[in-house]
Amino acid sequence: MLSAKDKTLVFIDEIQEVPEAFNILRYFYESYLEIAVIVAGSMLETLFKKNSSFPVGRVEYNVVRPVSFPEFLEAAGEIQALQQFTHIPL
Repeated sequence: MLSAKDKTLVFIDEIQEVPEAFNILRYFYESYLEIAVIVAGSMLETLFKKNSSFPVGRVEYNVVRPVSFPEFLEAAGEIQALQQFTHIPL
């Protein structure tokens, strides 16, 4: 059976609003490996342009871009809906 820590996800949104919060990421990595941590920010790139401290080697950086409606249908496995959508003239 999983412990509460093994089932915990910490999600920090708009982390660029508090750049010092990046220091917390190192704490989680070094002290609580069993807790998953995700951070996001719509303007996260602004931190990197300001030479902010970034925990290199301990953080995986991924860019997530918006998807179109057809891409969403395909990712959700809604193949029939996607086929109908592509046949309907817009």
